[in-house]
Amino acid sequence: YGIQRDGSVEMTAAGVLELAWMMGLLEWNEDPNPGWYDADGNVIAEEDIYDRFRDEVVARSGVRTLTDKYHMVDQGSLDLTKVFLDRDITFTVGSAEEAADIVDADPDFTEAHEVEGEWVVTRKQGASLGVLKLCHDLLDSETLASDGREVAVRMQHCQT
Repeated sequence: YGIQRDGSVEMTAAGVLELAWMMGLLEWNEDPNPGWYDADGNVIAEEDIYDRFRDEVVARSGVRTLTDKYHMVDQGSLDLTKVFLDRDITFTVGSAEEAADIVDADPDFTEAHEVEGEWVVTRKQGASLGVLKLCHDLLDSETLASDGREVAVRMQHCQT
């Protein structure tokens, strides 16, 4: 659902209601009777909102193109480069499911196990990582060979 780049539009009644409310086309009031009211103060039956406001919501909406400025390419994809670990890096995750997802993404270079109630994932030497090109300069071979926490701290800095 939504407004596509090619201009086609598929919207649910809930989507029209939400956007119409956000655009100030209608509002919820408790007085004099609980319900949706248009900008002129007239009560609008909930089942009429889609037909009455869909075209106006679509006319006021659009899809903007993202530029390839900063770390974006192809109008919105992150510009990543691949780096390889020169040592094992171990970190904890919040659940068995999260650990399994990480292992499934690269089973030849990843293992996970539970230690004292926490799930620990190890990315093995040779595993590839996608990092923002902006961050690549921060992740030189000396950094990757140092403590794994250093990599995590630097990566967290790059993501902000």
